[in-house]
Amino acid sequence: MAKTLHRLTVRQVRAKSLPFGLHHDGGGLYLQNREHGHRSWLFRFTHDGKRHWMGLGSVEETSLAEGRELAAQYRAEVKRGINPMTKRRERIAAAVSRTSRIMTFENAMDRFLAAKAPQWSNEKHAKQWRSTLTRYALPKLGGMPVAEITTDDVLRVLEGEWLNKTETMNRVRGRIEKILDWSTAAKHREGDNPARWRGNLKELLADPTTAKNEQHFAALPYDEIAEFVSGLRKRSGMSARAAEFTILTAARTAMTRGAAWDEIDLEARVWTTRRAHEGPQEPAARA
Repeated sequence: MAKTLHRLTVRQVRAKSLPFGLHHDGGGLYLQNREHGHRSWLFRFTHDGKRHWMGLGSVEETSLAEGRELAAQYRAEVKRGINPMTKRRERIAAAVSRTSRIMTFENAMDRFLAAKAPQWSNEKHAKQWRSTLTRYALPKLGGMPVAEITTDDVLRVLEGEWLNKTETMNRVRGRIEKILDWSTAAKHREGDNPARWRGNLKELLADPTTAKNEQHFAALPYDEIAEFVSGLRKRSGMSARAAEFTILTAARTAMTRGAAWDEIDLEARVWTTRRAHEGPQEPAARA
């Protein structure tokens, strides 16, 4: 058998002048040289009385030594009555199945939001969840399997902004915790929740009730409002009109930004805001 194996050399395999066709290395391993420089390895074997050809990859991807190693492995399987092509297909199918069962954080977020959507009173709530998680959590955790997320991973999301945006980041932490709780209940992870505050992140981060470092703009003195509005009216653009509208109606900026035309009765000169989380509609301002 030794004389029938390893007939080819590395130089022959790499040679551009290698004739087209099949070149037998021995033991069922063949180098197939096709037109346009396409060269690949083939393994020929007989199983249940039938001859089969099995591809082992291109010469660029699989070296001569690797091709021989694969051929030896498959010869041993054939000797045990195993069809190596069938076994490889089963192995690939199993790997695909394992991959498809892996629940990433982004997948878990989508599943969680879909499951909880019916219980939320308005769509805005779900959008806020998705928006904050997309901005802060997904860049660090999105592609990670939920089963592998640790406290260190959660800290990577929080630490950079914890002191600057404490309230927002604490909200993000809570939302990550909820998603990982769902993942545990759905059997996609085990063990403690790495986003839990008590007995966990509480020991690693400043308390959100004392760590607030947010800075707000100072209020405009009352006796300067007339002058400010006069200057504002000289400016063009939607931002200037929105600012004036906010001042005249004493509304919150978020209410102004979210205002819709169907909330405003021009004839009655009444703006009725929609704030589903605060109960029934109510007049916010009268022009």
